[in-house]
Amino acid sequence: VVVEPEVVEPEVVEPVVVEPEVVEPEVVEPEVVEPEVVEPEVVEPEVVEPEVVEPEVVEPEVIEPEVVEPEVVEPEVVEPEVVEPKVVEPVVVEPEVVEPEVVEPEVVEPKVVEPVVVEPEVVEPKVVEPEVKVEPVVVKRVRADKVAVSSFEQHFNYNVKIIQTTSAGYKKMIAQLATNSTEGYSQVIYIEASASKVPTSRYTSNKKLAEERGKKAKWVISRSLVNKGAKMDLIKFEVTPKVQGPDYKADAVGNKAVYEKSQYVKITAK
Repeated sequence: VVVEPEVVEPEVVEPVVVEPEVVEPEVVEPEVVEPEVVEPEVVEPEVVEPEVVEPEVVEPEVIEPEVVEPEVVEPEVVEPEVVEPKVVEPVVVEPEVVEPEVVEPEVVEPKVVEPVVVEPEVVEPKVVEPEVKVEPVVVKRVRADKVAVSSFEQHFNYNVKIIQTTSAGYKKMIAQLATNSTEGYSQVIYIEASASKVPTSRYTSNKKLAEERGKKAKWVISRSLVNKGAKMDLIKFEVTPKVQGPDYKADAVGNKAVYEKSQYVKITAK
């Protein structure tokens, strides 16, 4: 049970305001005395203007009343103490439930005996396939005609033995030799290597210089043919070194062009 407290409202006393009494000052007007005028017989009387004395006006001192503001006392409000009632929760006692023991009956599955099925043996008949003779297809390749190989010739300066593989004539000769070899034609390359009679200080003799020119030409031609895919087993070389030309007259510089005619390599093929 909650008991609501009785709230007593405080009595508010309104203050009494006393208005001050205002006393108006008494103003005294001065008395003006008019002068007596004596009129002479002939002479105009001298008019003497009376001195007007302005009265001193004394402003009354106004005393403002002291206004005392009433002291307002706010009533003290006492909040009532609310006492919450104590709620006692009832204790619920759950009854113990005893589950009954269920005994499952034992089920005995009947034993099923599967019958034995004997499959009959099936004998497949033996099929003898007839032997078919397949004759191989022979594709006969028509060999191209043998290409005539153009010759190549290069002249050298003193003691030089390397042929120029970048010239158009040399490239044409190598292409023709490679084509004939891939078609199955056998070929013989003839290399005539020549040296002049101008003495050489680099080699033991002019014949040795001619032999070196022939060997170097054979090596360079073989490398070029391998790079072109030629069948090297169908190609043979015959190198013939020579020393020829006019006799030397101690004029190697002056007659250089004459002696270079005998310093060369000539290549032909069949």
